[in-house]
Amino acid sequence: MSKTIQNKKAIGALTFYESYLNTKLMIKSIHSITLIVVFLLMGTSTAFAQPINDDCSGAIALDVMSERTYATYTNELATGSNVSAPECGQYQGADVWFKIVMPENKIAIDLATTLNPKVVVSIYKNNCNNLEEIKCSKSTPSTDLGVSSRVKLNPNLDDADVEAGDEIYIRVFRFGSTVGGTFDISVYNFQSINVANDKCSQAIELTTEKGSFDFQSFSTVDASATTDLNIPVECVGCDVKDIWFMATVPASGKLNIETNPGTIIPAIVVYKGNCGELEEYAFSKNGMIDTGGEVIIDDLNLAGKNIRIRAISTQVGGEGTFDIAIVEPQQDVCEDAIELADAALVEKYIGYTNQYATVNGTEPTCGVFNGKDIWFLMRVPSNGKLVIDTKVDETYGVKPVLTAYTGSCGNLTQYACDFFGSLDNPFGAKIDINDSDLSNQYIYVRMYAYEDAVGGRFEMSTTQPAALPVDLVAFKSEVINNEEVALYWETASELNNDYFIVEHSTDGKDYTPVTHIKGKGTTSERQTYSFVHDEPFFGENYYRLKQVDFDGQYEYSRVIHGVIKMEESKINVYPNPALATGGISIRWNGDFGKEVVQLSITNSVGRQVVKQSVDIKNQREVYIDFSKLNLDAGHYYLTISDKNALITHQKLNLLKD
Repeated sequence: MSKTIQNKKAIGALTFYESYLNTKLMIKSIHSITLIVVFLLMGTSTAFAQPINDDCSGAIALDVMSERTYATYTNELATGSNVSAPECGQYQGADVWFKIVMPENKIAIDLATTLNPKVVVSIYKNNCNNLEEIKCSKSTPSTDLGVSSRVKLNPNLDDADVEAGDEIYIRVFRFGSTVGGTFDISVYNFQSINVANDKCSQAIELTTEKGSFDFQSFSTVDASATTDLNIPVECVGCDVKDIWFMATVPASGKLNIETNPGTIIPAIVVYKGNCGELEEYAFSKNGMIDTGGEVIIDDLNLAGKNIRIRAISTQVGGEGTFDIAIVEPQQDVCEDAIELADAALVEKYIGYTNQYATVNGTEPTCGVFNGKDIWFLMRVPSNGKLVIDTKVDETYGVKPVLTAYTGSCGNLTQYACDFFGSLDNPFGAKIDINDSDLSNQYIYVRMYAYEDAVGGRFEMSTTQPAALPVDLVAFKSEVINNEEVALYWETASELNNDYFIVEHSTDGKDYTPVTHIKGKGTTSERQTYSFVHDEPFFGENYYRLKQVDFDGQYEYSRVIHGVIKMEESKINVYPNPALATGGISIRWNGDFGKEVVQLSITNSVGRQVVKQSVDIKNQREVYIDFSKLNLDAGHYYLTISDKNALITHQKLNLLKD
């Protein structure tokens, strides 16, 4: 069910133009545009200066900070060191070196970068002529977003590889590559996290209710190891640190345990019995359709009994986050339909999955049906109004299709059907019932995935719409010249309607008011309204109406959207070249889905000389004043970043008067 998305980009030995083309292609493939703009100060040479810390003997001394504070460096044009290859990271060369003096307390060394391949960090002690590698970390062991590599050192442990006062050398390179580029590094005092469930006796209980399938996130960071229980032989290379869960197998004997990767790929072991007398029942580190452990239980001998679930990383030293969920998969025929509680007055989306459904059933009349359907049973409220709405899980989801039936199993009549992708409902399938003949009647609802025989997760809500003071009969959007989104809506009647607020969102979740339009009070005549949003973001733009009465009560409309196609960013940097005692101006046109970005300037050895935040929504041009910075002439690197994607890069040069 999991999806892994990687932005594969490199700057390194590519020519400027090749790098630009690769970046441009990558931009067209992502749905949410963001800025990482690397401007390489322009001159007659296409080469970068070799880093001063290209070898252990030139290692840059770093201070151990009280909290994580990054400094930016580069391995651009670094060569290979005459030191044995590290134990991890498929070392190819292009490494740079740092050094610290080990304090008395536990520390963490964090590396972060926006580029791929990710950075790797290897740790040594002694001196440059007699280096001894003590730790190596190659990928995302941290729960912190943006951290691509972390090593922790603790001089207070009996088996510690280091002692307070030791000189420690830090070697940084890119995984399996000589590609160069900037990265961030921080060495700081690290506070351990107390792990509540790293013992069998402290197992956290997982529950399944009415077929719901909601993932919970957990972390193995700083978990202890279970020393009196072996790791399964099938898990060669797994970490020894673990956390524990428990669950009760339903009376059907059916229970599915599913995990999804976070910063680690989890494996799971299932045991029968109680702590101290556990018997291994199943082991898994790969699911049916994804990475991460998945165990499917179909065993009446386990019905009503407790099981223990042990989660570990598939990589040694891999501490981090993952998701886990359990479900009883018995709702894939009409007779086993999940009976839902009466419709609520407020939307509440609950997660479900059809991944474990069987491939059967007759084909409905809408969507593209490939089987694996699941069923629900619900009562239509006494006013005959019921809204059944779905939306796609952003990470592990499928495109849902809904079909509603009247009658009973074996004698069903299709009543309504809707599928994902309509302009009126960009999030998923939706059935809106307004039928007095169905008052207090039970209906069956069948869900399956559009053009998908594998299955996955989706979310569904059932709500009873209240009587609205405004009869909104139309709400539409139109994109004009790929620059503006025009909104039109129409009412058949209005009762005490004070005003409308048009709200805008770039993710369909968080909305911001953009305008206020006066209503018509009370009228039985048809009314029309319009508004043009002249500052939409590139990509998806979502809109809804908030209708407010004279007494302050309000209702929301359905959501509509407009798409502004992403185009190559036009960012102007001038003058070029610039004076070291002068400055440069940066101007951009258009919005990029972000309001604030981070701007920094580093010199040829990666030392940061300028850092500031820029409000690009309201500040169309920014001036960087060099006159007070005492900068030398030469090459500098300007980065505008929200830590996601490379847009373009230029080369400039600073000159003396």
